[in-house]
Amino acid sequence: MIVEFDEDVVQISGALRSNFWDVIHTAISLALKKHSNGVIVDCSGIAECTVEGADTFRDAMDFIKKQDARIILAAVPAAVLEIFKSVPEVRSQLAVAASVDEARHSMDLPSHELTKKSGSGVSGLQIALHLSGSTSDTAAMKAAAAMARPSSAHLHLVFAVVVPRDLPLQAPLAQQEDLAAATVDAARAFMKEQHLGCSIHIERGRDVASVLATVCEANNILSAFVPLPAGAEERDTAVQITRNVLARLNCTVFFVRGKIG
Repeated sequence: MIVEFDEDVVQISGALRSNFWDVIHTAISLALKKHSNGVIVDCSGIAECTVEGADTFRDAMDFIKKQDARIILAAVPAAVLEIFKSVPEVRSQLAVAASVDEARHSMDLPSHELTKKSGSGVSGLQIALHLSGSTSDTAAMKAAAAMARPSSAHLHLVFAVVVPRDLPLQAPLAQQEDLAAATVDAARAFMKEQHLGCSIHIERGRDVASVLATVCEANNILSAFVPLPAGAEERDTAVQITRNVLARLNCTVFFVRGKIG
């Protein structure tokens, strides 16, 4: 077994027939010193893996949880993935990407990025705006800006990357992540035009309501704007979002629906 690392990538190659955590631990620890948000483990060079070898990643996940960081396995050979499936603890926790590039794209997604007006801090009235990537976002942005403008309130732009329950919470989701990045960029540009300060929160969760509730509670938010799907065929989805959000949030909630058709 050969272990190498370069910046945020730890590369494993050779046969993984026993628990090599003691060896890999050193490389991951060194990588985390430079990249505290997480580490990518390139598994493309693993030629063989046993159930005992898969225990390496169970120990890795336990370590990463304690460090409050992410670990994404990349380019895992199909035969190795089959071994992982036989170890429930490993299968349910591992975030796996098809390639190192895909893993880095997910790892580099901005979160808690602060954008403030010059000379001002995050204080005073706090307003949350959930962004869905739908056409209703525009109406919700305008409504939130109208409330924020008179008192120069600070806006928290929230995008929930909803991870299916059969996947680990840190699993890369390229399509949603691309949509999140593009959506918050557009919203940030809009708020800049309105001369309003904003913070970006791209968060992973099992549903919109839980993500929004976490951000609101952590930032003492008094009002939240939530866009709803506008299409008639999405009525059930809109009702479900409304019920879940009202059940989880303690602040005042404004639901905004864009034009139908």
